[in-house]
Amino acid sequence: MFCPTDPPPGDDAPLMRLLSRRVQRPVEQIRPSMHLAADLGLDSLGRVELLAALETELDVFVDESQISGDTTLDQLAPLITQPREPTQESMTRMPP
Repeated sequence: MFCPTDPPPGDDAPLMRLLSRRVQRPVEQIRPSMHLAADLGLDSLGRVELLAALETELDVFVDESQISGDTTLDQLAPLITQPREPTQESMTRMPP
């Protein structure tokens, strides 16, 4: 059952929850049109920390060159739904 205080169901719910924790705001106050810097207060270090959290918590790699302070959540959400590219390190750990 969907509660009005829950984030809307969909692929961006994990992103919204992660951002909520990172910027210390309730999920209900985070909107898809918000900019990472101007609206959420993420400076360059904050954006790098966000990308690290995306990789650790959601197993999603987004190259830092793909986002800036002007990036909106609407623009970020599709980047985290793309399949993760295998890294050289992960390929060396794969069984033959």
